[in-house]
Amino acid sequence: MFHIIVNPMAGKGYSNALVPPIENAMRERGMAFTVLYTRAPNEAKILAESACRENSEGIIAVGGDGTVQEAVCGMHSFFGGNIAVPFGIVPCGSGNDFWLAFAKNKKRGDGIDRIDGYINNVFEKKTRAVDLISANGEAFINIANIGLDAHIVKNAAALKKPFKGKAYTVSALLTILRFKTYAAKINIDGRLRGGRYTLIAVCNGQYYGGGMRISPGADIHDGQLTVCLIRGMSKLRTFMLFPTLLAEKHTKLNVIEYINCKNFSVDLSNPDLLCMDGNLFEGCSKVDFSVLPEAINIFID
Repeated sequence: MFHIIVNPMAGKGYSNALVPPIENAMRERGMAFTVLYTRAPNEAKILAESACRENSEGIIAVGGDGTVQEAVCGMHSFFGGNIAVPFGIVPCGSGNDFWLAFAKNKKRGDGIDRIDGYINNVFEKKTRAVDLISANGEAFINIANIGLDAHIVKNAAALKKPFKGKAYTVSALLTILRFKTYAAKINIDGRLRGGRYTLIAVCNGQYYGGGMRISPGADIHDGQLTVCLIRGMSKLRTFMLFPTLLAEKHTKLNVIEYINCKNFSVDLSNPDLLCMDGNLFEGCSKVDFSVLPEAINIFID
């Protein structure tokens, strides 16, 4: 039995339009399945954990990056180490950033016309092993960030209705005006450092924030964390950072440092937001990250 976990709000409801072709493609191949809809935050985690308990043949998330994060978190919660159940993604959220790093086809979103081919790969059990990252025991698959971008994500939620696709950009401008850099102690594979930071991103994938390639060198197969450290900057210099992100020229800036490691921890002087694949966690003061090499098998595109 395959378990299809659908976020009915993803893509402003576009996820619902993808369910019938998924069902048809699976019926044509004689695949047994059940469709489960999330109704509240964190429910995809609960549904995925339950599916693992029922010895699922495969779990497929129909939604955005947040839905994917919740699902893999539930699967990791059940198995602890390597996840025995393969996982599929039909991306239809506002970002789909992990899919950009994973899929051969870089088209944003999976149109209805591509469903049949994808389900055929599920039927034929075509998978690829990728890394996960654990943050205080909670798994995610793409990028976690602390600092400016986490606050941008939080503020953008209230701006989606009036500004639609430009909500993230508007939120970035407004958030920078109010944001203050933060003090943190960090531990990189046992090496201690400290300072003031604008942003810390712990990366498995390369993209976040709706297609910004924050970490071009990150590799979902290399068994390492790629940590992006952006030191404390003035508001003016922070404003100037975003055009370089969009143009992928930020990697040459002297305020940005990339580090590959197995384990990374951050200890904040004041509790702050943690954003994992678009999902926000309030009041985090110390977060321990570790890589889980090739912990999950993903049905390929």
